[in-house]
Amino acid sequence: CGRRNSGVRQRGLRAGGGGLRGWEEEGGSAEFIIGNVGDSRGYLINRNEITQVTKDDSEVQKLVDSGEITEREARTHLRKNVITQAIGNKKKITPRTTTHLLENLEYDTVLICSDGVSDRLSNAEIHKIVKKYDNPQDVCDRITKVINRTNTNHDNISVICIKFPNLL
Repeated sequence: CGRRNSGVRQRGLRAGGGGLRGWEEEGGSAEFIIGNVGDSRGYLINRNEITQVTKDDSEVQKLVDSGEITEREARTHLRKNVITQAIGNKKKITPRTTTHLLENLEYDTVLICSDGVSDRLSNAEIHKIVKKYDNPQDVCDRITKVINRTNTNHDNISVICIKFPNLL
């Protein structure tokens, strides 16, 4: 725990080029920030849906954003692993961040993962695993086990799962 300001508690976690920073203000709203660099991803999840809240720093993401290719085409594009920003490849990086208030949040789970997860499992597969397990460690263990069974390219697997059971 660190201090952001007087009366504020702060915590942080990191997976690959993705991260989560959260804080709560005494007497105020609790919030957290999801940030990423490169092709690590952050998701908000509830029983009904999974929503990717980060965007890849990649050539293929630029093609998706411009409408030149679809999300589906991006998954198998030849240049999908060409990233435009990564930790360690530039002196200065600019993470993309999104801030989320816990108050009135429609999701009860945050999942942050490396491309070793998002390249191997679809959003639907990740969602199915998250819904199946109440314990975040079980979610991470299951995702890792599923990927390790089929991981022929030996990409890194980093995953963080945080559940807020009292939100919904």
